Amino acid sequence: TQSVRRVVVYDIGLSAPQREQLTTWRGVEVVPMPWYKVSVQSLKLYAWKIVVWVDAVERYGSILFIDACSELRGQVTEIEEALVSRGVFMTVGAEATPANIARD
Repeated sequence: TQSVRRVVVYDIGLSAPQREQLTTWRGVEVVPMPWYKVSVQSLKLYAWKIVVWVDAVERYGSILFIDACSELRGQVTEIEEALVSRGVFMTVGAEATPANIARD
């Protein structure tokens, strides 16, 4: 029997049908986004992602964060080793960050 990895999806705007579909997938848990921890001014800076990372580490101890534009292909053995040794593994695509956004 192969073990099922837990996949946690933070709901940052899923529709009801999307949420319902995710709950039918084995090993998937849908977590409401803790928006109360995010300031409105920081939304365009993607600061909500940091809130997700912190919340996930507090809940689960270690996380593999996969950005929307990323995908896994092949075995995840090296990633799992990194999670055991460091507790975190993240992939983040090119996006706006405080370092590369022109200030208004």
